[in-house]
Amino acid sequence: RRMVDKVSYTRRDLLSIAALTASLNVDGHRADLVILKAARAHAAFEGRTAITDRDIALAAELALPHRIKRGPFHQIEITPEQLQERIQQLQGSSSEGEPSEPEPKEADSEAQKKKS
Repeated sequence: RRMVDKVSYTRRDLLSIAALTASLNVDGHRADLVILKAARAHAAFEGRTAITDRDIALAAELALPHRIKRGPFHQIEITPEQLQERIQQLQGSSSEGEPSEPEPKEADSEAQKKKS
């Protein structure tokens, strides 16, 4: 658990997650937060200190299926590879040339304060 707090992410990662959930018409921001937390946990589990697109895709595979809007008898299955491709497409079409600096941990500390 301590390792998860040390896993960093960039503004690009946050934009990728937000663009992914928006492109799938997911309501609210809960899915975004769940994907970020799961991606950080996966990176920590693998001993890394920063998340990757693969971490985001794996986390999205778990967090999104029940949140995607669909008809009553339609099932949507999205593979991690499809999610990773979509993330790369969204990153390419959005902010090319933006710096990928790690995000400050202010948001994390605010979330911890609210938990208490």
